[in-house]
Amino acid sequence: MKEKRDLKKFLALFMAVVMVMASGIFVTTQSFKATDDGSYEDGVEENYEEYNGDVEEGEYSEEGEGEAAEEGVAEEEAAEEEVADESSEEAEPSSVNVVFNLNGADGDAPQSYAAEVVDDGGVVVGELPVLTDYTDGDGYNHIFAGWSVDENASEPDREFYQDGDELKLFAVWNVQEPAEEEAVEEEAAEEVAEEEFAEEPEEAVEEEAEEEFAEEAEEEEAIEETAEEEIKEEAEESKDEEIAEEASDEETVEETEEADQKEEAAEESSSETTDEAVAEEEATTEENTAEGEASEAQTAQQEDAALAEASQFPANSLTGKSESGVTVTASYGIGVFPEGVTMIVKDVSEEQAIQAVGDAVKDVTEAVAVDITFVDKEGNEIQPKDGGKVSVSLGLSKPLSGEDQTIIHVGDDGKAEKVSGSVDSNNASFSADKFSIYVIA
Repeated sequence: MKEKRDLKKFLALFMAVVMVMASGIFVTTQSFKATDDGSYEDGVEENYEEYNGDVEEGEYSEEGEGEAAEEGVAEEEAAEEEVADESSEEAEPSSVNVVFNLNGADGDAPQSYAAEVVDDGGVVVGELPVLTDYTDGDGYNHIFAGWSVDENASEPDREFYQDGDELKLFAVWNVQEPAEEEAVEEEAAEEVAEEEFAEEPEEAVEEEAEEEFAEEAEEEEAIEETAEEEIKEEAEESKDEEIAEEASDEETVEETEEADQKEEAAEESSSETTDEAVAEEEATTEENTAEGEASEAQTAQQEDAALAEASQFPANSLTGKSESGVTVTASYGIGVFPEGVTMIVKDVSEEQAIQAVGDAVKDVTEAVAVDITFVDKEGNEIQPKDGGKVSVSLGLSKPLSGEDQTIIHVGDDGKAEKVSGSVDSNNASFSADKFSIYVIA
């Protein structure tokens, strides 16, 4: 637009210069007339070329020369006035009418208005209206991007220039297919989550880690206290048995003393007591003493067995983590697992988990599953001894959708059954005596 105006000015100035030069040439050219002898007056013979035709006397005169000069001056003044008018017009700001086209969208277009046009032809459009995104009948999302003078533009214009008395702007829409909507929403949600994580203060992260460490320490301390209490209870029971045995021994001694007293009384009352009766009483005493000694030996053996089992099958707490970030903590008492046991936690794919659940839970669309295994020092897979119970807690790396979650155990035979316990979208806790695949769905 600017180039057109510069060209117009140049042409106007060029025409004015040409007219001025033509007027000067016409004024400075002297008139002449033919004489009877074929010569020319005023000494301009050298400037005359052969003319094919008659030269009439008076065709060129000083009067005509003056009129032509006056006309040239007038035309020069008119050209200068035109240039001055155009310069005046350029100095004064002009305006253009801005109109809008929705370019396929339903509804009423924004109201048109007059916008200022600056020296270079640019249009000061100001703050342009913003349209609302919409979805068409085929499910395609139309996202408003801006305005352009091109009806088929894929990106909005940043600057606008005058092209006539009207500036027509077309709405620019970015079209998204229906299948892309969920992906865009998920990407936006991930970006928001990343921003929130990035904005989270480092101190808060450290505090959270310290709290988790403190909770784990408390759990381990509670397990140790439970184990100590069980050992104390067993020791107290052993002491009670010893006391009972001692009481039994005392009774035996008392019975022996009573028997001796009876024997002495019998000897005093009757001298006819035979050696056979005395031998019988002594045999009875020896038998009672032997029974007391056997009872003491049996009690000692029981205590030794309990201590041996406590050392071989101590109480403990194990923690493991799968590659996807699922955390498993298993706590158990004395006699459940041998010393040196290890827990292994492996991920199970969501597809396998949903398929394994089978008929235990209907209409499962989302699930998290891990395979929990215990091995001894030699690497042999083992289960809790004599059906001993193990307290298990699961911490998921990301929450499940929905509100009603269920714990399912899938045995080695592929049979799935629900497990009672506490469960939500982030955590689950339960007791178990068999271990393989556990699913939260």
